[in-house]
Amino acid sequence: MTIALLAPMSAMAAPEALAPSTEVAQRVIPEYRLGAGDKVRVIVYGEEALSKEFLVSAAGNISMPLIGEVSALGLTIGELQTAIAVKLSDGYLKDPKVSAEVLNYRPFYILGEVNRPGEYPYTSNLTVMNAAATAQ
Repeated sequence: MTIALLAPMSAMAAPEALAPSTEVAQRVIPEYRLGAGDKVRVIVYGEEALSKEFLVSAAGNISMPLIGEVSALGLTIGELQTAIAVKLSDGYLKDPKVSAEVLNYRPFYILGEVNRPGEYPYTSNLTVMNAAATAQ
């Protein structure tokens, strides 16, 4: 299996920038973005009837009591918490406190020149290299 990293010329370092440095490079891992198939737990403090587990639908929404559909597609957990709090504060609750977490991540699929192609469960901070190694 061949893996290549392609970057535009503007992103490539000048030769003098390639000299050894005393700084240690850090890998930046973007926050997980919600998508169809993710299962989330939403807790609205003081409101047990609103605190439940929800599955992000194929349309990218979760359906909550009182406020109905809340778009979750492409949001981080923090952004989802804010979106729910904003909808709840619009005539339903005064200063709602909302917490959310991902219970089950949607799966990913590996196909191609691997020994074990198929569906695999996503894990936090998964990289392409780790995913490919999982499929051998």
